[in-house]
Amino acid sequence: MPAYGPVILVANHVSNLDPPAVGVACPRRVHFMSKHELFINPVSGWFL
Repeated sequence: MPAYGPVILVANHVSNLDPPAVGVACPRRVHFMSKHELFINPVSGWFL
């Protein structure tokens, strides 16, 4: 991963711990995208 400039990182999830693991492992600030259904769920919507 380059230190500067835009990057698109695409991960194939094998568990629900993958997104937090990517966020912790990346040395740069990470922004995530997810489907709308995850935001309307009371539990995952609060977390996201």
